[in-house]
Amino acid sequence: MVTADDDFYVPNWLEELVAGYDPAAPTIVCHRAHPVLQFGSANTPLYLERESDVQDEAARRPSTDLLAVGLGGTLYPSRSLHPDATDHDAFTRLCPHADDLWCSWCARRAGSLYKKIGGPFPILNWDSTQKERLFNLNATESDAQLRRLLDAYGDPNAPEGAGAPPYS
Repeated sequence: MVTADDDFYVPNWLEELVAGYDPAAPTIVCHRAHPVLQFGSANTPLYLERESDVQDEAARRPSTDLLAVGLGGTLYPSRSLHPDATDHDAFTRLCPHADDLWCSWCARRAGSLYKKIGGPFPILNWDSTQKERLFNLNATESDAQLRRLLDAYGDPNAPEGAGAPPYS
């Protein structure tokens, strides 16, 4: 499965995702990734206030430390998402405006790894497409959606048995 935001992409985005996928080591591949949020601390950054589009070398190796975002596209190999990924009722109740967060929780619950390909992903858009955009809603809703995901499924970074429900 491949996801992509409909207003930010470059001409070869899909070709590059496919080329970055290694079937011998199935990993979720993305053009743009944020560091995984660490929970349980008073210093937990708000969703839109943390670092974005990491560029370090570690981001280019399979890891649990990334959150892929649709900007530029993300390739999800077969079985990389928990079966709940298709639970429409849960998605619309918990996280209706943040598919990136939903897929991230489902990927972590499935034990999947991520890697980023390429360098900084250029944000190129048509000005006329940005008057009404999901980003505006996410600026106020992302933290509430994160809280609902945490309440429902626990911390996706926690070891099994320590707050993250096991994959079944």
